[in-house]
Amino acid sequence: MLVEIFLDIEATGPDPEKDRIFQLAAVASVEKTRVGTPFSAFVNPQMPISPIAQKITGKSTEDVQTAPLLGVVLETFFIWLNSIRSTNSCVFIAHSGTRFDFLILWKEMHRLGYDVEETMRRIGWAYIFDTYLWLKKFAPRQKLIWIKRKPSFRLSNLHLALCGHHIANAHDALADCWALFHVCQALPDLIFSTTTCFDAQRFLSNKRFHSSWDVHNRTY
Repeated sequence: MLVEIFLDIEATGPDPEKDRIFQLAAVASVEKTRVGTPFSAFVNPQMPISPIAQKITGKSTEDVQTAPLLGVVLETFFIWLNSIRSTNSCVFIAHSGTRFDFLILWKEMHRLGYDVEETMRRIGWAYIFDTYLWLKKFAPRQKLIWIKRKPSFRLSNLHLALCGHHIANAHDALADCWALFHVCQALPDLIFSTTTCFDAQRFLSNKRFHSSWDVHNRTY
């Protein structure tokens, strides 16, 4: 059994190399049926939240100053994850995860001194899945919102098109996790399995993973 972990991260800015996490959230499911309780925590990023991130998320540096540091939040997240998955492997699912969420999480883990590969094995993180890449290739175009003669793959527009309503509290990490979960539920052809997901260790170890070359060339 593969446990699906819908992940969303809010950060001080858009650069996974330089910015820091200030909110981490996850929703777990099996075969797109929810299991357990969701995880959500704010983090003191120990750096200012950029003006653009403040505008998008509605959170200021002051809002997270009293939040715990990321090391504390990660240990709590790993405990939650192991309680959810038991002995099963996990696939981490994120929208544009190969460009941002997975990268910044790995970078932050490395910054804090984690052996990233060993930690991934310890928490059962075996696979990744980037819904943005899958949807660009397989989404039913007739159901999507089109902007300037092109289908929109923004999560907010996908949720409106496929679920019929706007995301409540968009750009809150937990709200976006639920939105992605419901978008995936609305797509019966989207199946998470060991043959449709990408090996997380292989992606991480690829020297070109910063540009997500390997996953972009994956044949789903």
